[in-house]
Amino acid sequence: MDHPQEDMHFGVGATAPAARKFTTSAASKELDAIFMRNPFVKRKLNRERRARDKAQYVMQYVPEATTMQGTVVDVGCADGLFLEYARAAGNAVVGIDASTGEGGMGDDYLAAAALLSDRQGITVFRTGFNEFVHAMCADVREESCVVFNFQGSWAMLHWELGYIIGEPHDQHQDTKQLAFAMCEGLTRQWGAWFTWMRSRLCEDGVIMMLFNETQNQREMVDALDQVAIEVGFTVERADSTLVRKYRKTQSADHEQEPSDVQLEHDVSDAACDDEATGKVDHSADGSDVQLPD
Repeated sequence: MDHPQEDMHFGVGATAPAARKFTTSAASKELDAIFMRNPFVKRKLNRERRARDKAQYVMQYVPEATTMQGTVVDVGCADGLFLEYARAAGNAVVGIDASTGEGGMGDDYLAAAALLSDRQGITVFRTGFNEFVHAMCADVREESCVVFNFQGSWAMLHWELGYIIGEPHDQHQDTKQLAFAMCEGLTRQWGAWFTWMRSRLCEDGVIMMLFNETQNQREMVDALDQVAIEVGFTVERADSTLVRKYRKTQSADHEQEPSDVQLEHDVSDAACDDEATGKVDHSADGSDVQLPD
């Protein structure tokens, strides 16, 4: 299979960095095999289409990724194309993606994305976001980040914590079949994540979220807005229930030490009342786990 090497120009003020060559033929053959057996993955990771979409996304929603200087973090980075634009603008970049068996996108998708991001030299921590915050947060220094980006990944990163109701996305490719398990534990988890991200963002840094629609989208977004405001963000873009941009405020009223917040590190032991009907008890408070400095 031909993997194009040329730069791609789209007339939208951005140029996609060229696709690099694989360093080994085995990696190229592995990617071809995945694409042959899984048309969904091949379509999702089509570089020409994604490069065009990412260029438009950067300009329309998060120009900070190329106009501000610092570290850009992409959560659910897949092949790393968003980070290629940020890196081309002189930024340090960090990708975070699900580990094998997690995220709801299927292992073929994760494997192909890993091959493509490795080919492009993008640093990706394939641990899931929650584990990254706990175990590898030193790789993102305090007040060093200009952007945390969640483009279509917000629902997926809740899979490993048990806060999504529905069948894995790779089984139906329709996020409208999914719902967030809204509860106090979930909003507490968001508060911990947002507090940690705020500590890593520089002045005027942003969290950008472009959601895929779920069954209880309005309820989820309203609750998330409230958490963000309480932690110390302004809601800058609220075009619809599918778009949110949160900018770090400078008010001292919102200053809170990350160590004061508890993270729901592992809710796998939470009891399920009736897993088949989606009734999940997330009463576990994770009180034995501290958010890392």
